[in-house]
Amino acid sequence: MKLQQIVDRLRDRSATVTFVNDKGVEAVHTQHALHLDALAVAARLARHGIVAGCRVGIAAPSGYQITDTPAELFEDPVEAVKGADAVYTDVWVSMSDDESSAAARREALQHYAITDELLDHANDGAFALHCLPAHPGEEITESVLYGDRQRIWDQAENRRHAQKALLEWLLATTA
Repeated sequence: MKLQQIVDRLRDRSATVTFVNDKGVEAVHTQHALHLDALAVAARLARHGIVAGCRVGIAAPSGYQITDTPAELFEDPVEAVKGADAVYTDVWVSMSDDESSAAARREALQHYAITDELLDHANDGAFALHCLPAHPGEEITESVLYGDRQRIWDQAENRRHAQKALLEWLLATTA
């Protein structure tokens, strides 16, 4: 398990997760809702969610569906976030992506961004998560990224503390 997954799990143990990545939206319905960039990361988090007892669902447009996953698959992001307590995303386009595939991905995923309207379909009190850096206006709206319906900055702080603890442990075991 990656440090990010551990930190996110520590952040809130009772949320329902919906993942959205560069292949689409992935929803986890048990107690966390996440949106994620890398397909491999999304698949790992989906498996982790299921092992943790979460009902995991993934929503993505046609042609972007994840394969080889125990998650429930959706094409509708609204259906994916129903019952979610948290919705998590990551960037849809990486710096190494060529511009034509990046443009096609942005167009295909434009209806999968975390917006206030999408969060309205999740559980009351649902919040957004993002592993940062974010591209406001693409995978998440500025109003969600900087508003009251996110725990992104808490998530980043938790990651910092976890990284400091890992460094301390590594240095102590090598001394």
